[in-house]
Amino acid sequence: MGTPSSVDPTSRADSIFAMVGRSDDDVLRQTEDWVRMAP
Repeated sequence: MGTPSSVDPTSRADSIFAMVGRSDDDVLRQTEDWVRMAP
């Protein structure tokens, strides 16, 4: 953390959760998928 060039999966997931507004199992699985595809 601290380097903007590196993607932080945690903050990325937080943003997704905030955007969706809920944390179902479905959202969790979707988030894991997105984090995996992240460069």
